[in-house]
Amino acid sequence: MKLSEEVFNGDHALSAEKGVLFDASILEKVVKRLVKDKLSDEDAVMAELSTADHKPCPTFVVAISAAMAHGPLILFRSYNSQGNDADNCAIWKAARATSAAPSFFDPMFIDVPAPGAWYADGGLDFNNPSQIALDEARHIWPRVKRFIVVSIGTGRQSNFDFGNVKDVQPPTEISKSRRASSPCG
Repeated sequence: MKLSEEVFNGDHALSAEKGVLFDASILEKVVKRLVKDKLSDEDAVMAELSTADHKPCPTFVVAISAAMAHGPLILFRSYNSQGNDADNCAIWKAARATSAAPSFFDPMFIDVPAPGAWYADGGLDFNNPSQIALDEARHIWPRVKRFIVVSIGTGRQSNFDFGNVKDVQPPTEISKSRRASSPCG
């Protein structure tokens, strides 16, 4: 709750001319602080090494290329798997990339691997990554027959058709008068 209060504070909201509602530098500062509190290094990287004393939990976050509106899925991984290396970008950068929802935060430039690229939240195409998690689990543990996913996300939903603006009818006089007399305004 403290994170959301700090990041989405109305005093930090940007003007509409900026194209985004919130200042990404505040989100970056908060996430860096969380990473530093947990790992003692705000620039700790996604790649997590396995040792005799520590077997990391494979973790990924989802983003898309900011250069394409419906670009391909990009996973920033903490683990190596067949055909995929763990990402050496900072955790806070991966968190910023997966949080860069259009109109909320600017896209995030991640420079590793070189030459780097701009990333954005994959929410429009990959809002609930449960299926992606199952696919990744099958890739990491090919001998396991059953997986269980507990999703507290959006669940499985059908696409919503926003319609065509030219097909939208203006409100009638009756609906205007109802809205004017409504206690909600």
